[in-house]
Amino acid sequence: MLSAQGVIAYTVDDLDEARRIWGECRAIYERIGDSWGVSRTMHLSAAVLWQRGDAKSAAPIFREVASIRRALGDDSAAAAIEVKAALCAVADEGSEQFLRAIDDALATARRLGDPRLAAAVLAVKATWALSVGDLPLARGLLEESEAMGGEHNFLQFRDSVGARVRRLDGHLDEARRYATNGLAYAARVHTPVGTAEALDTIAPIIAA
Repeated sequence: MLSAQGVIAYTVDDLDEARRIWGECRAIYERIGDSWGVSRTMHLSAAVLWQRGDAKSAAPIFREVASIRRALGDDSAAAAIEVKAALCAVADEGSEQFLRAIDDALATARRLGDPRLAAAVLAVKATWALSVGDLPLARGLLEESEAMGGEHNFLQFRDSVGARVRRLDGHLDEARRYATNGLAYAARVHTPVGTAEALDTIAPIIAA
């Protein structure tokens, strides 16, 4: 019940209250020795920091959550969470650390036979490729991700990079479709940072 109150606070953008509630939840889980519960509340708290733009503080929490999940045998979740840590840390620690985490996550996804996670990780890597100006690599990673299909919260990156790649290729109708999908997803899951990024993506496409 207490955790649900945190979700409600998060949904209405009361992020301080959400973090406070999840901190209380974590203390309860620690007292009863529930490692999964501890990791869940830590994950939620890190997500709040990320949404507020404090990626530097969120990154080590995501890493700790990934370690707990791996110890619990949930390698797929651990890989996905490590990608979040890498996304948070890339601005401070550079591309080498980011790519290492991405490649590790992709190897885990393939080892586990998890195309959904693999598609998501490829989409994230495509976003990085575009950010460093490697359009052919971004295009190839995008196509590989799309071939795997799947649904995953990281696939918002696929919509974003797809819109940018198609715009650079001169395919504005396809670019608008990607951008519109990304904006709709961000609004549906209520992510302020994601919505801002989606709006930044769609603005130059509309203006073109």
